[in-house]
Amino acid sequence: MRQGPNNEVVHFTSQGRHGAVQWWAGTVKGYDAAAAGVQRLPARLVSGGRRYLVYGVRMIHSAPRTGDKCVAATRRSSARIALRIARTIHIADGPLVAKPPFSGA
Repeated sequence: MRQGPNNEVVHFTSQGRHGAVQWWAGTVKGYDAAAAGVQRLPARLVSGGRRYLVYGVRMIHSAPRTGDKCVAATRRSSARIALRIARTIHIADGPLVAKPPFSGA
C-alpha cells in the first residue's frame, strides 16, 4: 500500500521506475484502477521548497451497471490504462505553456 496525493491508500499491484519517476499502480477504494508516482523537479521548477511532483490517476468506468461483461471489460481496460500512464508520465523538456500538454517537448 502507498498513500496517494489525496491521502488515498493505493493498494498497488505493480511498481517501478521510469527514468526519474518512481511509480505505483493498483486500486483505490471506489475506483476501478489507480496509479501514483513521484518525481524530483528540475531546479528551474522548484518553488517554495517544493522539490517533488506527486501525481495520481484514478479511473472509474462509465459503462451501464446492467451489463456485467461490459463492466468487467471496462475495469480491465482501466487497469491497463492506469498502468500505462504510471509507466510513462514525466515532466517533458521544453518551455512551460498555458495549454495542454502544459509543457512542450
